[in-house]
Amino acid sequence: MNYLVLKYNKTIIAMCLLALLQLSPLQVSAAPSAGNPEQVERMRDFLGLMKDFINIIESVHALADDPEKAAIHEMHEIEEIYKNKKQPELAIELFESILKKTDNQTIRNATYMRLGDLLKKTGQSDKAVKVFEKALMENIQKAR
Repeated sequence: MNYLVLKYNKTIIAMCLLALLQLSPLQVSAAPSAGNPEQVERMRDFLGLMKDFINIIESVHALADDPEKAAIHEMHEIEEIYKNKKQPELAIELFESILKKTDNQTIRNATYMRLGDLLKKTGQSDKAVKVFEKALMENIQKAR
């Protein structure tokens, strides 16, 4: 299991435990009384949290099993960090570097999209158009 999965599993488990502590007055083992709408609503909230927890765990495991999805997710996370640090130019450099290093078309497509969007958001529309055009040409060639 890679670091990304372990990191998210710990975070998700901690979040769920905190949510369960918020619901601690609820007696989960007993069925809610129909005469107590607050208890029914709390049970509904609890079941919703558990469903969300299971969905998150399943998606994390699916991510771990697919290197392309993991790489795309990691690109997004790195981009967010750079944007929060007000350093989008570092994310742009990363995306350009990825395009030089991989032939994987799925990763290239995701990188082109992220790079083009970031260029557009940073006021570099002309450069963004060139990136999108290059991506389009690559995809057309691959489709032949």
